[in-house]
Amino acid sequence: MKTLSTFLRQLTLAVLMSSLTGLALAEGQRGEGKPPKPDFTALFEQLQLSDEKRSALQALMKKHHEARREGAKGLREQHRTELGAVLTDEQVEIFESYMKSNRPPRRHSDKK
Repeated sequence: MKTLSTFLRQLTLAVLMSSLTGLALAEGQRGEGKPPKPDFTALFEQLQLSDEKRSALQALMKKHHEARREGAKGLREQHRTELGAVLTDEQVEIFESYMKSNRPPRRHSDKK
């Protein structure tokens, strides 16, 4: 009888842990379909930006993001020119390399 009691306790604990793990995973997927917001701290440190340049770059990145969300096309060269006004050529290369390596995966729609 004691063996059965121990088994039931272990089974209950395993079910409870599985449930909690499932809930935690589900909680993490609430923003399903949306990639996590990037943390640009490492990029800013790598670029060695002053506070003024950091603020200017953040404002420019926000502007570019909004333009893309609105569906604007053909802005790549304009964005690169605007980046060149804030960053040196070397910093632009570092920025673009960082952005390319940290780009979220493309979403493929099944709409036809």
